[in-house]
Amino acid sequence: MSSKKNLKKDIECITSEFISDCFLTINLSSNTAQEKVEEIANKVLDARDNLVYMLHHPENKGKRFLNKNTEEKKERMKKFQKTIKTEFAHFIKLIEDSYSELSNT
Repeated sequence: MSSKKNLKKDIECITSEFISDCFLTINLSSNTAQEKVEEIANKVLDARDNLVYMLHHPENKGKRFLNKNTEEKKERMKKFQKTIKTEFAHFIKLIEDSYSELSNT
């Protein structure tokens, strides 16, 4: 898994590219499509916010581990990485589905 910093940059880059495509779609299409495009964009922005929140607030953040609990710490990190990978995959799927919806407007 890449660093949190790089992952956040990737998320922001993907999201900003999608939002700029939404603005382009709004400018090129009729006024009736504007509401649908805004709805799609808001859905993606909410997903982005949730993913970034998960990166900043992992489960048990700040919990201290003594040397005897290194296995617990490793398990917690593996669980966190798995959760982030799964959520990032869902985010990418949402972006792909949203592009499909944009092309239909």
